Amino acid sequence: MSKIISYVKIGLACMLLFTVFSCGEDRNGPLQLESDKMTIMSYLRDNPSYSVLVEALEMTDLSSALNLYGTITLFAPTDRAFRKYLSRHDLAEVSEMEKEELKELLYYHLFDQAYGSGFFISGSLPTATVEGNFIQMDISAGIKNTMLNTTVKVDSLDIPATNGVIHVINDVLEPPTQTIYAWLKDKPEYSILLEAFEKTGLAEEVLDKIDYETAGDGKQTVKWKTVFLETNEVLAKHGIRSFSDLAKKVTEPGVDNPDYTDPENPVNRFVRYHCLDKKYFLSDVTDDYIESFCNNQYLIFSTKQGISINEHGGTKVTMSINKCNNITVNGIVHSVDSLLTIYEPEAVTLIQRFAGEPADRNIVIDGVSQNLADVFGTLTSDPEAQKAVWWLKWEGTMDAVITSEWPANVFGDYCVVVNNNSSAYSLELATKPIFKGTYRVYVTYRRTNNTNYFVQFYWDDEKLGDLTDLASNIDAYGNKLTGTDTKIKRQVGILKIDEMAPHKFKLSLPNPAINYTAWYTLILEPVE
Repeated sequence: MSKIISYVKIGLACMLLFTVFSCGEDRNGPLQLESDKMTIMSYLRDNPSYSVLVEALEMTDLSSALNLYGTITLFAPTDRAFRKYLSRHDLAEVSEMEKEELKELLYYHLFDQAYGSGFFISGSLPTATVEGNFIQMDISAGIKNTMLNTTVKVDSLDIPATNGVIHVINDVLEPPTQTIYAWLKDKPEYSILLEAFEKTGLAEEVLDKIDYETAGDGKQTVKWKTVFLETNEVLAKHGIRSFSDLAKKVTEPGVDNPDYTDPENPVNRFVRYHCLDKKYFLSDVTDDYIESFCNNQYLIFSTKQGISINEHGGTKVTMSINKCNNITVNGIVHSVDSLLTIYEPEAVTLIQRFAGEPADRNIVIDGVSQNLADVFGTLTSDPEAQKAVWWLKWEGTMDAVITSEWPANVFGDYCVVVNNNSSAYSLELATKPIFKGTYRVYVTYRRTNNTNYFVQFYWDDEKLGDLTDLASNIDAYGNKLTGTDTKIKRQVGILKIDEMAPHKFKLSLPNPAINYTAWYTLILEPVE
């Protein structure tokens, strides 16, 4: 396993040297050095406080890479920071380290994009380091007091360079070395949950296993998981002081299934309900629901008055913020402050963007990973490439883009913008599974003039209401709406969903007037 991990990291290392900095290539020649003095490397050389870092970069042949054109972020340990690291590892000089070990350590301080402090959040930056792992961030005490991986402080922010940005840190960042399972074995406060994972066989299958996925460029990366755990103290508040107590608590009376490894066993289901098959930092949480490892059972997240899970009947499971975002080599561990039992709601609000969520927009076309916002307009005439966009289909003659920036003073959020279009077109959303219940159906959109603009809405290929004139300031249900050049939320129907399943929502414009229209979201709100 360690050989595989090393292979992946070496691949990422090569990516930094030969791909990330390819933006520094002359179209007619090799990589070019920055002509301006203030590259990242020249800044470090000009400041004696970074002499150890400079030595390390030169030892590992990375110094030239930091002198190239590019967009790089470096978290730069000072000499004092390196001395703390060397002391922890009983080393006198950085030169005593193995070259490859030191290179991997330095890669954990580098990102292949320029991230100023404006990107800092309590969670992680949008991408992994070049080494392949994420860095945990905590800005709860303010950006100027940002903490990394719990113990490393950012001392200086946003030092500009011609090829990126530098942030100064007071210690050396060390990549995670433990799996979720190994991390938990070192934390006696989670011993009851750990025993539950072990008895169900999920300790090895979920917590200790490192899975990989192949990106569009063919490189393998670790597929992360996220787990939500109660401490022994939290369990004790619910009368649970041992694994036996937990098994009794989550097993209904009369159920006799002593095989904890059986996926239908109540303890097994309880444990799998605590796990997600994706990276989910606190900063990723939105008002949404995500399927757990327990098939067809969802964790329902809310950001109202703090981050919580499964809010219902006046109760909710909240996140223990200071015990969350714990990073391991194969995932994230969060701590919750109440018992997280399987919850099956009748109806839950669905908000789905026509432009897709940020993670959706990274699509693969012809084996190449691309951001949908960059290529959306070119896909209109390429039905085969459109298949990479799982949630959206579109037809007709459309001059359309996905944007949050153009024109920024009008549209302001990610949406599908149809530009000055007068030909028939349609957009069809494939929804995620929707909980059973009765819902009011809304569409949010924005238009730039008040020309008559008729739309037919469909649900699972059946008409949803009559042909609708978007120029009307009152919807079919009597709700008053704002005028043009504002974001409008129009009710277009009422639906009863009899079983949890995905559906199709379509809007069709047979003869649109010439104007700009931004389509934001489909919203289903439960009828109280």
